[in-house]
Amino acid sequence: MFTHGLVLFLKLSFVVLAPRSGLAWKHSIDVGAGIIDADYRGHVGVILFNNSNVDFKVKVGDRIVQLILEKIVTPDVMKIEDFDETIKFLQNEPVGPDIVQHLSSSHWIGN
Repeated sequence: MFTHGLVLFLKLSFVVLAPRSGLAWKHSIDVGAGIIDADYRGHVGVILFNNSNVDFKVKVGDRIVQLILEKIVTPDVMKIEDFDETIKFLQNEPVGPDIVQHLSSSHWIGN
């Protein structure tokens, strides 16, 4: 695990640590454990996986990871007891008939 002095105090967001495409493509380096929850406080560590047979050395100043800040959204949730009622509900919502058609199609698991 690499630590780099970055300390996060997140509010209503979480962080995704993503591999840099150049490292992944050229050196087969990937990032592990890439989610930092909103309630985490402290230094950020980065776990790297070398998926090649060639040693890879990380130097000070290397850009090894991307931090993607994501907003936490808590939508209203409805418990649906009857799937037919769900389709009727969706027909009256602004999601449009395409979703209703998809839910009604033979490709829907559970039909």
